[in-house]
Amino acid sequence: MVAKARGVLDRIARDVRRAKSVSVPNDRTITITMLDDSARTYAWSGIAGGDIALTVTDGDDTKSAVLTDDVQTFTVDDADQPTYSIHLVLAGGKATTEASITATPRKEFF
Repeated sequence: MVAKARGVLDRIARDVRRAKSVSVPNDRTITITMLDDSARTYAWSGIAGGDIALTVTDGDDTKSAVLTDDVQTFTVDDADQPTYSIHLVLAGGKATTEASITATPRKEFF
């Protein structure tokens, strides 16, 4: 479960670091626009035990997939822009894993 949490956060952080722009419409969603103008939205429903969905929009093409399940909390904090703090708690069975990461888009974009 630790590897699963770290994998999710590393993927989001990598996208933020490569982003053209980043928006946080609410504390459970982050939308990252890439250099090619495709957008990647990571969103959690806010329901404990739910999923984080990844939606990729590229022109008229939109694809969605579940990135991870068993999510207890997923929060995105943009108070320290241009740095974004992302926090994730996963729980499965009797185990709980908590992880956080910060990411900043490349300097030329802020």
